[in-house]
Amino acid sequence: LWVISKNGSAYTIKNGSEATSSYLTAPSNTNLGENIYTANSISSNSKWVFEKYTGSMESVYFRAGGNNLITGETYVYDAYMYSTTIGENGPIQYSVTNTDNTATDKATIDQYTGILKALKPGTIKVKATYYGSPIYRINTVTIEESLEGTYYFKNAEHDKYMQIENSSSVTEKDVKFELWDFDGASDQRWTIDYVGDGYYKIISAGGYAVTASSLDTDMTQTTYTGSDTQQWKITKTSNGMYKFSPKSNTSAYMATDDGAFTSYGRDIQLRQNRSDYSDEWYIGDKRIYISTVNNYYDNGYSVFYNENNSESRINIDGYIEQISERYKDILGLQLLTNSATYYSSPIDICKGTVTSLNIDKLCSHSGTIHTDRNEIISAFKSQYKGSDMITNVYWSGHRISSVSTSGIIDYNRSCSSGTSIIMIERSTSSNRFQNSIGVLMHELNHQYGARDHYHELADLNDTSSCKFKDICSVCGTNPRPKTCIMYDSRIDINSSNVICDACISEILAHLGDHHD
Repeated sequence: LWVISKNGSAYTIKNGSEATSSYLTAPSNTNLGENIYTANSISSNSKWVFEKYTGSMESVYFRAGGNNLITGETYVYDAYMYSTTIGENGPIQYSVTNTDNTATDKATIDQYTGILKALKPGTIKVKATYYGSPIYRINTVTIEESLEGTYYFKNAEHDKYMQIENSSSVTEKDVKFELWDFDGASDQRWTIDYVGDGYYKIISAGGYAVTASSLDTDMTQTTYTGSDTQQWKITKTSNGMYKFSPKSNTSAYMATDDGAFTSYGRDIQLRQNRSDYSDEWYIGDKRIYISTVNNYYDNGYSVFYNENNSESRINIDGYIEQISERYKDILGLQLLTNSATYYSSPIDICKGTVTSLNIDKLCSHSGTIHTDRNEIISAFKSQYKGSDMITNVYWSGHRISSVSTSGIIDYNRSCSSGTSIIMIERSTSSNRFQNSIGVLMHELNHQYGARDHYHELADLNDTSSCKFKDICSVCGTNPRPKTCIMYDSRIDINSSNVICDACISEILAHLGDHHD
């Protein structure tokens, strides 16, 4: 702060914040580069002449903030203009667009007041323009989905929940956190509240804030003061999990330590460079289940659909992503997935170069019949071992034969076998997406304990030989609804009743035993 006073034909400039008079003074010699300083008395070197700048200098600037918002948030943008042209000093007008300058539905803004309302997640541009002039400034803004709410935090690596250490009283200050089995008690519940600029605070049921530590040391809950160690950036991973990074150290994340589980669980620390899922968390308002689904495809898949391997991978990744979103909504089931990977299948090897000319060719040689579904299942399962928590999926477009229960030879019928799924049904371009996600969800439901209830005869000559007689939607003694995907794999997976209540009960029982 400076006080400017007339002094003869010139001016003095005195610092207004210092207790004694302190005048801006030029150095006694005239060498360029000498420092200007302040002096307690006025000399000729303390007198200054102001000259008007006659050039052109105009621009618009945003005041700091507003680069990260959440849906529902209102933010007031405040831009200002400076100019050496008399009369060109505003007003500023505001507008908002998508990043490609097209009209957006992600936010609205008052053109005169700068009040912006964030409506949908995404990236937008806020533009401040001097009215009547091409002078403007653009601010790029990221809008994220609001995560405010009360949740359980489940660690993706260890499938256990974060809680106050050793079930201490939730109101106890300075205690640490640990992983433990789900119990739904208050010591496992955490409330996420938005504090602004893309950051949240995380509050325990006792009212204390999750507080970051120095690297590789245990975190604690402390009284919330708004410090950078108590403000968290929450980012979503490609697996649909979340990572928590404190404002005090944005390259580190809330993670489990590397010690073994003890009677006190496993401690939570601030860690860097995790190569596993120990720094990724599922946040949910109910009990969360986790399953891994790995996808593999052969050349027969790419050739049948007339696409390259990269296109096949993108399509398969898209199918599992669609199903994953529905499982989270319906079952609280989170799928951990790989990006689909090429598998050199025995059929590929048998045919050598796979082309549209031999894609339908069945093995006619002696020995192992590679185009037989049972042989395919055996070879795939021997190479990719699954478990209660891991399902491996094989995608192929080769013509593949199998024999039904009734003895009829069938072709390209997908199935679930053990911890593997064989996706071999072939579709047209118009129904490929719907068939792929429908059949895959149907077979995954088998992995998680659901039973078929479509109508199929074990003996074509015996109308009472339905394989699913007790729950068949057509002839069952306790029929399940035809709206369920376990009756018809062509049902839209986004329909409200895509999995019926009875099948959901079977699946949840299985998940509770094997995926929690």
